[in-house]
Amino acid sequence: MLENLLSVFGLNILRSVVQFFMTFALTRFINPSDYGVMAFVIPFWTFISLVSDFGLSNAIVREQKLTRRQAGAAINLCLIITAVGAIGMLAMAWPIGKVMNDYKIAEAMACFALVLSLAMISTIPRAMLERDLRYRTLATIESVATLGAVPLCLALAIGGAGFWSLIAYHVTVQVIRLIGFGRYGRDNIELTRGWREALPLAKFGGWVLAYNLQNFLARNADNIIIGLYLGASALGVYAISYQIMVLPLMTVTWPASGVLLATVSRLQNDLSKAQQYVACLISLTAALIFPAMIYLTFGSKYPLTVYMTAAWLDVPDLLFWLAWVGAIQSVAAYGGAVLTAQAKMRLYLSLGVANTIVFLIIFLITARIGIEALVMSYAAAAIIGSLVYLYVLARVLEISVIKLISWMSAGLLATGLGLAAVGLSRLVQVQDAGLRWVFDTGAYSVAVVMVLLLFRARLVDQVRFFAVNRGTSDVSA
Repeated sequence: MLENLLSVFGLNILRSVVQFFMTFALTRFINPSDYGVMAFVIPFWTFISLVSDFGLSNAIVREQKLTRRQAGAAINLCLIITAVGAIGMLAMAWPIGKVMNDYKIAEAMACFALVLSLAMISTIPRAMLERDLRYRTLATIESVATLGAVPLCLALAIGGAGFWSLIAYHVTVQVIRLIGFGRYGRDNIELTRGWREALPLAKFGGWVLAYNLQNFLARNADNIIIGLYLGASALGVYAISYQIMVLPLMTVTWPASGVLLATVSRLQNDLSKAQQYVACLISLTAALIFPAMIYLTFGSKYPLTVYMTAAWLDVPDLLFWLAWVGAIQSVAAYGGAVLTAQAKMRLYLSLGVANTIVFLIIFLITARIGIEALVMSYAAAAIIGSLVYLYVLARVLEISVIKLISWMSAGLLATGLGLAAVGLSRLVQVQDAGLRWVFDTGAYSVAVVMVLLLFRARLVDQVRFFAVNRGTSDVSA
């Protein structure tokens, strides 16, 4: 498992770093309105992508007796739904652009119909790689796609192309992914004319789709509602802040969840071993992510204020609230992989539906007040929801809540003492904002590193656990 984790972590660290710096580089050449157009359109693309996938990729990862012919049938079923979705995006493009009184939205939606088609052709071959635990190959393809698209995007942005540079980025990424995953699929998938052999996969995938759809609403309704009520500029500022918040999820939790799902699915009759995997993953994630995200609540304002143009200066204020959400969701999201691996899809779906309803109510009420009220309310609800997910995770793993908290002790203690150190550093009066930032960052970093060194033996043992249990034969039930 360690090799797989290192592959997906390496991939997502690379992608996140590249996208992070690319995004902030683009803020020098793209205004919040153009960025808001993309943030408004992407949820429509994401929604149709989820429907087109129909949960088949998750079902393939979990299915241990998959045939090449079933995989081919799954591609056919996926493409049929994708064709309908792409036509739907084209049909919606101009009416939505007219309602929003922004022709750029219509153009972007039309272009993303192409992006959708390219992306969905790659879905099943990619899932086959994940099922076979070939994460190094998967990571290589995704890395090449990400790095290959950046130069064109930046060149177009510098040349004044605006949001077209972002569209070029997405199209280029999907073309490269299609070439890479298509080459693998050619040798491992038998193309057929039918789709009925994929129905057993679709039966399980239907539960995954239902959860993914409500999770989509929870994570994307904010963009649509903010765009409608507050406009593209406010949405652009919010989207940048939200992108920073989900960095730990994109970099660590989501890719690690894929590995966890593929691994724990093989441990149906070994709960003790499953507990060990989850414990090590949560402990290492908390030690890495908690201190990093909470640092943003006070340490991001000075550098962002210095770098960004005046149009983006609300980002640090929104990030103060969203960073707390990013921290706790980085561990709570592992609950989804465990529930899926244990086939507890009804419970998984129920939790997601409740979460989505709460978020929708909050967004609809607070969007009329303003962006800061919306973010504060969302953060409070998301933190409470994450605590519920952690409680359910403890019950499914048959452990106490206290034990679950103990798994996170390194990250919690490092973060707490780091914040205490910042409080002490502020007893020293410093007028210069840059020097104040250096004092706070230094105090926080020293405290965090000292605590993690105290937990060094435990953290190293957890890494060794993954190293020892790295093959599929080691985790077979």
